[in-house]
Amino acid sequence: MKKIAFTAIILLAFAGIAFADTGGQRFSVADAKERAENASLVILTGHVIEDMGNRKFMFEDATGRIRLDVGFMDGGINRQLRALRPTDLVEIFGDIHDERGPNNPIHVHVKRVTSK
Repeated sequence: MKKIAFTAIILLAFAGIAFADTGGQRFSVADAKERAENASLVILTGHVIEDMGNRKFMFEDATGRIRLDVGFMDGGINRQLRALRPTDLVEIFGDIHDERGPNNPIHVHVKRVTSK
């Protein structure tokens, strides 16, 4: 029984990785803010220009800026983003979160970062 449970967990983990690699739609920051649906996977290309602290970063492309949030359990992504320079071109894969309000503007929950 333990082998079946372990196998199921491994398969689910690889399915999530495969979804992140193949899913998502490319957006500019402006388009992501306007047209992306809440919780949809987006791909953004640009620069991480500021570490805002508390696992939050500011991302910028030619069309605007959007906040990036890194989950508590995603320490590797947090370290990766902190190591970037504002001139480094990166691709951000993440879920758009549209919980509009003064304390929680539209933002992207980062799932993966790749250098371009």
